[in-house]
Amino acid sequence: MNNFQRDLEYLIDEGAIAPNGKNVRFVFRYPNRLKGELGILGLNDRSYNCCRRNKINKIEDITARWNELGRMRNAGQKTVKEVKNKYVQYYYSTLDNAEERAEFWRDTINGTIGMED
Repeated sequence: MNNFQRDLEYLIDEGAIAPNGKNVRFVFRYPNRLKGELGILGLNDRSYNCCRRNKINKIEDITARWNELGRMRNAGQKTVKEVKNKYVQYYYSTLDNAEERAEFWRDTINGTIGMED
């Protein structure tokens, strides 16, 4: 389990994120750091090929089409979930210091709690 997974599980267990079964809403302050080929994310073959068929070849393409991922052709829930999870984990790994990571969690908590039901 990496740091991101451990921190996320802790915050969900404590009720800070996703109260009442809500979805978690992540906020990306530094999307310009997410550059590179899609292979960096370490997606399984099905998810990788699905992204490529839908003209998502780079990580920045995921950033640009974040809200459309669920409507990709031949992409089921598991594929979309994996792509989003790997993207968020990669983003978290690019945060340089504890202050940026704290900002990320603060923004995520506020974004999730502020979501409409």
